[in-house]
Amino acid sequence: SEGLPIAVLEACAHELPCLITQACNLPEVTNAQAGITISPKVDHIVAGIDELINMTTLQRAVMGQNARKLVERQFTWKRIAEQMLGMFNWVLGNNARPDYVVQ
Repeated sequence: SEGLPIAVLEACAHELPCLITQACNLPEVTNAQAGITISPKVDHIVAGIDELINMTTLQRAVMGQNARKLVERQFTWKRIAEQMLGMFNWVLGNNARPDYVVQ
């Protein structure tokens, strides 16, 4: 349960498909088909691991590639700086509210 789980993002950056819980607060992983989100219960963890193991090598590779693309698209320092600039411009009244700012 982290605000932004760096270990998950690091794994994604290395093209590794991830098995995460909802408490990771990264629904982007599932939305990008970069991993599997489970609840932190033993049977769900077993099912998630089983699902990853039973995927083909190609399926895991595609999931890993999706993970890398997710990080490149949303979590690089350049992207974060662009978002911060957009937020500051919105706060200063220079731009409309960016879609990543939730009200």
